[in-house]
Amino acid sequence: MRDEPGCLIRVLLLDDCTITRSGVRAILHAYDDIDVIGEAEDIPTAVAQIERDEPDVVVVNSLASQLNPHQMIDGLNWAGRILVIVDADTGFSAATGTVGALLKSATPKELVLALRMVAAGYSLFPSSRCNPPKQQSKPTELIRASLGPELDSLTAREYEVLRLLAQGSTNAEISATLVLSESTVKSHVQNLLGKLGMRNRVSAAIYAYEAGIVPGPRS
Repeated sequence: MRDEPGCLIRVLLLDDCTITRSGVRAILHAYDDIDVIGEAEDIPTAVAQIERDEPDVVVVNSLASQLNPHQMIDGLNWAGRILVIVDADTGFSAATGTVGALLKSATPKELVLALRMVAAGYSLFPSSRCNPPKQQSKPTELIRASLGPELDSLTAREYEVLRLLAQGSTNAEISATLVLSESTVKSHVQNLLGKLGMRNRVSAAIYAYEAGIVPGPRS
């Protein structure tokens, strides 16, 4: 069962391997706030699709290409948001202008979380080998303090639902994890969105990330 829709994120996949493109598409298909609008096996095809379809995010698998991530980004010549899947040994720099990088060891849920954050304007760079953006995030304690008392208004169950939601879990998965009916999970989601003043699941996931409830995609 697909999750209920939030703010729709239009995604283009750039990967010269049909099998891995299909795998990523299958992962993203489980989320109604993400719509894979196209696939490209090379840069010229991707450029044409970007001009025609205007995606919100281009997901680039740099592992299957003969080009390095920098060359792929330069080849797209696009000022939009890009999430690049990189190898742990790739020294990927924020200076390339891309919005985010995700290690190939990331889980499907981490891919979804990273995609949502990139779509919302957040920069993500693995800390082990990639250079972070110049602007540094505030320490978690300061972020938590600045979020206000709304987090304390959540019940223990709503907090757990928020944590799982932010990790990319669907309502069905949350239902199975917490042993609740899906209708109860939906009620908890609506309640926590109202208490936090959030419009959709993406906003709530980013809130949870900033509050330190869940970590960002791992490095």
